[in-house]
Amino acid sequence: MGQDRQEVRYEISPDHIRFRTNDSESRFSWDRFLKWKERDGVILLYRSSKFFMIVPVELFEPDAADALRACLRANVTGG
Repeated sequence: MGQDRQEVRYEISPDHIRFRTNDSESRFSWDRFLKWKERDGVILLYRSSKFFMIVPVELFEPDAADALRACLRANVTGG
């Protein structure tokens, strides 16, 4: 049973992060996240103590990764 992989596109703004694929779109304001951590080329965005979203910042352009970190530092605990 194979799975089709879809490219995920990220939009970072001062008030939200948006995840887009060909089939879906999700937008979360920064206040929806409890904390964040960066480990091994990914950022983990925690919506609860046990549920997090993975953002592969190692695939971002350096300026985009820095913009994401700046938004997280300004709006979400952790890092």
